[in-house]
Amino acid sequence: MNNLTKRILSAITLAPIVLYIIYIGGMAFNIMVAIAFAIMIWEWCRMTKASPRKWAWWISGLTYIGWACICLIFLASSIATTEKGYNFIIIFLIFITIWAVDIGAYIAGKTFGKHKIAPKISPNKTWEGLIGGMIGASIILTSFGKILPFNAIITLIIAGCVTAIVAQSGDFFESWVKRKFGVKDSSNIIPGHGGLLDRLDGLLAIMWGLSIYFLVMTLVVGR
Repeated sequence: MNNLTKRILSAITLAPIVLYIIYIGGMAFNIMVAIAFAIMIWEWCRMTKASPRKWAWWISGLTYIGWACICLIFLASSIATTEKGYNFIIIFLIFITIWAVDIGAYIAGKTFGKHKIAPKISPNKTWEGLIGGMIGASIILTSFGKILPFNAIITLIIAGCVTAIVAQSGDFFESWVKRKFGVKDSSNIIPGHGGLLDRLDGLLAIMWGLSIYFLVMTLVVGR
């Protein structure tokens, strides 16, 4: 079974489970995030255990992963009291937009990828793949534009491009950590995908980006 087949089968198996738990929301969603947090922390410690300053790395990982998971739970709970179904749609949209970035980047990178972004950090990442990720995210956001507080096409396309860049930045960060410690994947718990951290690196970066955005909007803009 080749790697692509494994990736597809894993996605077909796991994606419906994740989306169903997002749909249920509440405690089920919080438990899912807590389990994901525990697995990612284990993977992070596993990757960085060879460092002579492993405790510093472990604290950094706890902060990086923990804050993103807290933000995700807070976001889900803060919109749970709004219009029925809105909670599911917003969280659902975050997940499928990030998936669209990964799929678009994978297809464009494999098909057209020639120009490397940072080969010393992640040799497989190309500018063509990044553009594919931008297109994928923009397609998803423009398709769901009517349910968002901003629905101008240009704004949605810009949001899609920014989402792709931030998600890919999370991917690069994890790639840098793995290369530093000579690790190929964070683990092998997901056939064809590696570890959970390998699949959620973009989501972690997005949650950090959203938290910074809301902080700026609150403190500077006052909205």
